[in-house]
Amino acid sequence: MSARQVLIVEDHPLFVQAVSEVVARLDRNAQLRSAHTLADALAAVEGGWWPDFVLLDLNLPDVVGLEGVRKLRQRLPGVPVLVVSALDDPDVRRKLRDAGIDRFVSKSARPAEFIESVRQMFQLVPDAAADPGRRPAPALHTPLSQRQIEVLREMATGKSNKEIASCLEISVETVRAHVVEVLARLGVRNRTEAVMVFYSGRLELSQ
Repeated sequence: MSARQVLIVEDHPLFVQAVSEVVARLDRNAQLRSAHTLADALAAVEGGWWPDFVLLDLNLPDVVGLEGVRKLRQRLPGVPVLVVSALDDPDVRRKLRDAGIDRFVSKSARPAEFIESVRQMFQLVPDAAADPGRRPAPALHTPLSQRQIEVLREMATGKSNKEIASCLEISVETVRAHVVEVLARLGVRNRTEAVMVFYSGRLELSQ
C-alpha cells in the first residue's frame, strides 16, 4: 500500500510546519510537499506529483480568494481540498462550497478543530489512492438525464453553481436541484466525490 501524498499550498513557513506536524501525527507514512505559490503547486502536478488531497490557503502571493480554488479545481478535478484561511466569513464559506471544496477551517480555530478537519480529509481519500494496484471498480450504470450529464461535466471543470447556470442558460436554483439529484443517483456525498466518479471512467455517459 503506497503512502498518501499531501500537498500544502501555503506561503507562511511556520504554518506549513504546523500543518506538516498535524499530518505526520495522523499518518506518519504520509508524503508531504509544500508550495508557497499556486504556480509552484501546479508546476509540481505538471511534473507528475499527484496529491491525494490538498490543504490550500486562500491568500497566496500569486492568487487571492476563489480564483485559486477554481484554478486548482481545473487542474486537480476530484482531488479533495481543505481550505485553510484567516478569512472566516459565512458568505465566503458558501461560495467555497459552491466551488466544490470539501472542508474549510479557520486559521484561528482551536488545535483540536484543526486536527479534526485534517483527519476528515484522510477519510475522503479513496482506497484507489491508497492502493494504486487495486483492481478497478466496475462501471456504474446509474442513469442520468442529458441535462444532469451536462451539469456534471461543468462541475468537473470546477465551475460554481452560478457559473454553470450561466453556461447552460438555466437558473441557479435549477442547477442546485440537478446537483442534488446527481449526487443522489451516483450515491455520493458531495460534488468532489461526484467529480471523482466522472473522471474514474466508471460512469457510462452514453446519453
